[in-house]
Amino acid sequence: MGIDKESIKRSRAGKRILVVEDHEYSARINCGFLKMWGFDYVRVCDGAEAVASDKDHAFDAILMDVMMPNMDGCEATHRIVENAAPDRVPVIIGLTGNTMDENIKQCREVGMSKVMIKPIDFEKLKALLDEMLFSEDEDEEAFVHSVAERGSGGVSSRIVDESVASAFVERMNSMMTRQGNPLDAFSHSLRECLVKLEKAVEENDLDEIEGCAHVLKSIAGLVGARDLEDLSRGLEAAAIKGGPQFRPSHWFLLINDAVSALRQFLGPS
Repeated sequence: MGIDKESIKRSRAGKRILVVEDHEYSARINCGFLKMWGFDYVRVCDGAEAVASDKDHAFDAILMDVMMPNMDGCEATHRIVENAAPDRVPVIIGLTGNTMDENIKQCREVGMSKVMIKPIDFEKLKALLDEMLFSEDEDEEAFVHSVAERGSGGVSSRIVDESVASAFVERMNSMMTRQGNPLDAFSHSLRECLVKLEKAVEENDLDEIEGCAHVLKSIAGLVGARDLEDLSRGLEAAAIKGGPQFRPSHWFLLINDAVSALRQFLGPS
């Protein structure tokens, strides 16, 4: 059965997005795309207003500009995450024109789920919102849409931190021994873990899924595969939580996609 785009838009209408942007033109563009995609949204002008709005209204996601007057996006994110109930922390996507590693690291440390570099790739933003908001939603069709879109040549949100990954590859290559390149052993471990995860998903073995996700999370952090790290962390938490909304096969599709991106960066092994 094909994907019903109107059904997807109706599902998005049930998700509330807070747009935090001090620049009027940028805010108009961001809100225009959200409206076109079918999301419900509210716009505020700085971090202090974002913190106040989050207290008064529950948002499913926040598009957070990082550089703003009065209170910047990092401070606002820190306060929102600190004040949120453990099961009500919103998805926060940082928007910044600063590409320095230190800035991106700070954004992630204060609790931003993702960081996107300006100018924003809006197709990528749409895919990212669908992935993060519908991964455990009751509307299966909307979630399948995000997987299908990415798997059929659509824009993916997968990110490998090239500075971290390159340093890791260089370090592995420098440790060449008679037994071979340690990078080959790393790639083998990655494949082995993915095979184990696939089997655990087929058998719906929540304990094994949790364990595999934990290992993948560590591997991803080591090599700078940020999307794989986030997906693995999400799967680990979802497996612990369980419940009727948990669909491990969909998580596996996304993780397999992120692993493929990492393999492509690492090259043949």
